[in-house]
Amino acid sequence: YDFSFYPANPKKTSTIDDKIKNTIIKSIQKFIEIYNVPILFVCDTTDGKGKARLQLFKRWFGHHNSKYNFQAIILELEFYSLPIGIISNISDPNFEKYLTEIDIMSLG
Repeated sequence: YDFSFYPANPKKTSTIDDKIKNTIIKSIQKFIEIYNVPILFVCDTTDGKGKARLQLFKRWFGHHNSKYNFQAIILELEFYSLPIGIISNISDPNFEKYLTEIDIMSLG
């Protein structure tokens, strides 16, 4: 599965909007609830705001940490950095392995 979130008008200045935040959080929560799988996310870096997006996700999911595991890293690849994270149900027994495996794959 794949789904993306992006502004309807990318040229418009972003503002803090709780409706957008709540829609994204609810969509992620519903996906995890229905499919019982972790979500791996990659923050777009084409505009130089990838690390800021990762911080935003950290802040959003910090409030939901009793139901979900959340971990994020910045993969340092040869020519660029890639902010990624993973969100899973708190009961996911494999959670600790996911980013470790991704990090190991990026080194190969």
